[in-house]
Amino acid sequence: MTTSEKAAPSWEEVMRRERFFNDNYKRFLTEFPEQFFAIDPTTGAVVAANPDLADLVADLRQRGLTVWDVAIELISEQSRHLIL
Repeated sequence: MTTSEKAAPSWEEVMRRERFFNDNYKRFLTEFPEQFFAIDPTTGAVVAANPDLADLVADLRQRGLTVWDVAIELISEQSRHLIL
């Protein structure tokens, strides 16, 4: 199966990623303020970070990854609503 053929994460996986993000929010806010960042869901390692989402996705592509391979979050002290 190629990267582009990977299925979307299951509901359980989405909830696991959300818990991980919430549990590590303060650390992420300190390390990546006002940035989008991509996390490897299997290891919890931050793969890439960038204040510009398009640049983050381009960086992931250069690494041979897609948005299905990682969990992407925006870390901000401000409440924001994103329509993707």
